[in-house]
Amino acid sequence: MGALTSLWQFISGKCEQSEPFKPLSGKPSQVAKPGTGDAGAVKSPTKLDKEVPAFCAKTLRLMSRKKGVTVSEAAEATGKSKGSIYQEITLIKKAGYKVYKNYEKASRSHRYTLG
Repeated sequence: MGALTSLWQFISGKCEQSEPFKPLSGKPSQVAKPGTGDAGAVKSPTKLDKEVPAFCAKTLRLMSRKKGVTVSEAAEATGKSKGSIYQEITLIKKAGYKVYKNYEKASRSHRYTLG
């Protein structure tokens, strides 16, 4: 019998009792086990107080200036892409630095400074 026909017969009460209802046919799927919260092959990064990777040093130095730095300025000064600068800002935040983001209407860009 088709699935819709069986369902209609079950709902209307005309279900044949000769064959039992089988919700799962075949082998049941495996149940996923809860993880430990850490990927096995990847080590969790160790958070050291106020230490950033060496490749973020130029960006950190530019951000520590009184006027701060925009992403475009940092990309031009370091020779990296804007995406890399955004990633470095995130790493600097994760290292424990307080990063402030201010919008400048004149240049239509955000300026990042350290707090």
